[in-house]
Amino acid sequence: MSLPTNIDINGSIENNNSALMQCSNDKCDKCNSCMNGTKLNNYYQMNHSANSKEKSINNSNNHSDHKNNNEEEVLNENNNKIDTEIKEKEIKIEDDKNEPQNDEDLEDWQILKQESIEGEKVKLVPYQVNHVETYNEWLNDPYIQQMTCTEPYSLEQEYEYQKEWNDDETKYIFIILDKTLSDLPMAGDINLFITQNIYNDNNKNEQMAELNIMIAEEKSRRKGLAIETLQIIIKWAQEKLEIKTFVAKIQHDNHGSIKLFKKIGFVQYEYIEAFKEYTFTLTLKDDNNNNNIKKHHSPSLRYTD
Repeated sequence: MSLPTNIDINGSIENNNSALMQCSNDKCDKCNSCMNGTKLNNYYQMNHSANSKEKSINNSNNHSDHKNNNEEEVLNENNNKIDTEIKEKEIKIEDDKNEPQNDEDLEDWQILKQESIEGEKVKLVPYQVNHVETYNEWLNDPYIQQMTCTEPYSLEQEYEYQKEWNDDETKYIFIILDKTLSDLPMAGDINLFITQNIYNDNNKNEQMAELNIMIAEEKSRRKGLAIETLQIIIKWAQEKLEIKTFVAKIQHDNHGSIKLFKKIGFVQYEYIEAFKEYTFTLTLKDDNNNNNIKKHHSPSLRYTD
């Protein structure tokens, strides 16, 4: 009697080959075909599953790319929004700076920087942002560079300089307006720089003012604007800043400026060959008449804020 080679779960005895081909469907009478179909179905399912996974991965990648693009767009949008907000804040800060402040909130030197000074032929106004473009054009003119011994620089730099000068209590810069012309155009500028008086050995704490003047517009030259400007700024500095000593440093070949400063009483203090530069000084007496300032007429001043 032979022993069974295999026993199915129903207890039926089959040989090994039959058992391997036995269909799991008890009613199926075509085991080989069924098994082959099962194999084919399994192969199809496996391949379909692989294709589905590949499609799923592709879809996932596409979705990830789309998501990344959306995130990048959102990030760019947020950055643009931040940039806009920053610019708006900067503009607001500048507007706040340019808004007139109450005198009680300002120091004396800040109030003085807001003053305008009127003479007969000229009006001196504080150097403001609206003057920068024209001022920068003047200083990039080769002739003016030669006469003032300055180097060219950009408009952006000039805007920065204007801000720095406006916040510096030792520098007073006024734009000269030509009152002899109906449209009151910009004609030049007068600068007054406050430093320690190195020319007075008796009082080291005394201050002095270095003066620089420029009539940049050709149509405003040789009309007496420069001499009147010097006279009224010296009187203003004596009254408002208690300055008694004034200094002018002039290039040796700037004959017009040398003649101008001598005409109102400046005297030569020194000449430095290395720089080819003259230094002229003017020291006022302790009186209210400014008798030591040579002038063709007494300057009439009006101050306005």
